[in-house]
Amino acid sequence: MNIWARWLADCPATLQRLIARTHRVSLPRSATPAVRVERLRRALCGASATRAVYFALPRDCRAALQLLRSTPRGFTAPQLAAHLGPVRPLAELRAEPRPRSRAERLVLAGLLFHRPGTPYHPERYILPPELRRWLPTPLCASEAEDAPDPACPEPAPPAATAATIVLLAAAEAPLALCSSGVPRAATLRTLAARLAPTPPDQAAALLGWLVPLLLALRLLARQGASALPTATTAAFLRRAPAERAWILQAAWLASPRPERWLALPARARAQIDWPALRRRLLAWSAALPAGRLLDCATLYAPLAAALGPLSAGAAHATRASRRAPWGATRSAFVWQCALTGPLAWLGLVALAPPSAASGARCYRTSRAAAPLEPPGTPPTADERPRQLWHLLDPGLLVIAAADLDADVLALVSFARWESASDAGATYRIDMQTLARASAVGHARSTLRALIERRSGPLPTAWEALLAAPTPAVRIVHAAIAIADNAQILDRAARRRSVRRYLADHLAPGVALVEPGAAPGLGRALARAAIAVTVAGDPRVAPPAELTPSECALLLAACELYRASGPATGQALELLAERLRAQLPATRAANAPPDNGEQAEPNVALVALPAEPPLDPVAELRAAIAGRRAVGIAYQSAQASAPTPRTVRPLRLELAGEHWYLAAFCLVKQQELTFRVDRIHAMQTLDASPRSTASLRPKRTKQGADGRRGSLALPAHTSVGSGGAWLEP
Repeated sequence: MNIWARWLADCPATLQRLIARTHRVSLPRSATPAVRVERLRRALCGASATRAVYFALPRDCRAALQLLRSTPRGFTAPQLAAHLGPVRPLAELRAEPRPRSRAERLVLAGLLFHRPGTPYHPERYILPPELRRWLPTPLCASEAEDAPDPACPEPAPPAATAATIVLLAAAEAPLALCSSGVPRAATLRTLAARLAPTPPDQAAALLGWLVPLLLALRLLARQGASALPTATTAAFLRRAPAERAWILQAAWLASPRPERWLALPARARAQIDWPALRRRLLAWSAALPAGRLLDCATLYAPLAAALGPLSAGAAHATRASRRAPWGATRSAFVWQCALTGPLAWLGLVALAPPSAASGARCYRTSRAAAPLEPPGTPPTADERPRQLWHLLDPGLLVIAAADLDADVLALVSFARWESASDAGATYRIDMQTLARASAVGHARSTLRALIERRSGPLPTAWEALLAAPTPAVRIVHAAIAIADNAQILDRAARRRSVRRYLADHLAPGVALVEPGAAPGLGRALARAAIAVTVAGDPRVAPPAELTPSECALLLAACELYRASGPATGQALELLAERLRAQLPATRAANAPPDNGEQAEPNVALVALPAEPPLDPVAELRAAIAGRRAVGIAYQSAQASAPTPRTVRPLRLELAGEHWYLAAFCLVKQQELTFRVDRIHAMQTLDASPRSTASLRPKRTKQGADGRRGSLALPAHTSVGSGGAWLEP
């Protein structure tokens, strides 16, 4: 350090300021020579600063530094001009400080110094001794190591294959997840069987790392404690396996979550900047020599000498620290875990089969050097190269692991996964799976067209399988099971698993079913390869679950019967009281106020439909664009039932997995925030932007219902739900 600092002090003041300008070091005009040298020494003369400056230089300048490092005596001016380009005089450099050669760039960076001649040494350009000692050592592979067979194609990225299998499994049945987003133990065992021949422990580690990434990419959506595919799943599966790996790699680099594959103490990973560490691991994998088998246990030392330590306190911590979070032993352990973990899963390195002599070995694939760019538009069905699906026995087809794509996503509606092997995934199509698909509305013509497009003309046995008719039974909630062909239901009733759900056999093809037994009957008939169609709603029978519109309609019928029909005593009054109790306005008046606020006594609110709209976010966006007031039935976290409100929507915000509506409540006269998924019903009350002010509550001495303090509604506001709206 003393020699480097002395050479900086010997430089002219103009060159010192040019070096400070290159490194953006502040040098005041009034600074003394000692102050200038001290600031430059602190910015440059250090091992970590040397590595940072070295890796910030272009590749050709780094090669020039290594050339100068291998020449301790330095270069004369003619030799330097021949190897690295000439160096202009100091006055020209001051007039135009942009370097024109590699030698000028090194001079302006304060790494190459001109030393005048002495009686014993000629004039030369040389590197400081400290700089030669601190420069990273270039990484070189041993020539004695075996190279992999160049004729063998690169394996597909395991993460891309596993992501496809997970998405297809989620399309067949929801995946049970823990609160952290990791699959549960039973789900891990099921998915690990589909990743055969990967060992179960390695498959579990891969799935525990992969499923949270799929949730972050919105390829899987959580529904309670389960996960289902989203609308973007098909577009993801239409991409090539390498593009899927790039998408997963970008999500992994940007993820702030700690790594589950890295079993470190909490103290060792508390301050780690995980995206920075992942970028460092990616740079290390790209620096590995291609086409060489390397021993994983001996890779850390040459990489650390060439690229610096894996983790530094200033570069890979959430707050500045002079002390690195890990030592050399822990860093080597982290690098080996990354080699056998995400780097191998993303296809950046390939693991060779371990041997007793050399242990675990790996080699870099060509994808490690490929730039991480966003994939383009997915190819269409005609542009994407495809392999043929192999049709075996009637109902069995084998699909190669590299050929699992969006077409398989459509196939799983008609098929059932059976096994996995080196040849690919095996799916089975039989009468049960066809009956299940027919029950949810999938046509066999879709399956026929899909198989013919991917495997050519169908064999005769497959034609007979797809042409066989599917028996069907309709279950009408909550009373009757009807079969178009009476023999189908009679034959199915011979099974004990079906007969136990039937209350009474009324006639050929017609049977009574208990309301609670209808789901079990449907499952039993599906196991018998009978398509089940469910009609009606089992929740409409109890009067307490009537919709507000039905209650209002029956209440109006009671009033009409009371005015024109014969006397019925107290029965009609009791029925009217029960119907009034189901109206949202009555429930809201009796329910405690939410949000800890004092509710207005005896306020008549607008009754809203109990059925939610098809797309509440789109409805609210339309209301915001049209400046319309909206009536909602909102149930807060503390309330036991929805409360009707009249609001003016202001804006929609997405926070995490939920949409939130900021709106001005016309009942409470203040701006509130509502969670959209807690809105049970919605109705636009006024289509005119100017007339929304008429929905503001007005206090009257005597309300329409005969109570003081009631809410006066405009004459055009309707009350009710669905298609039956009653004008007040």
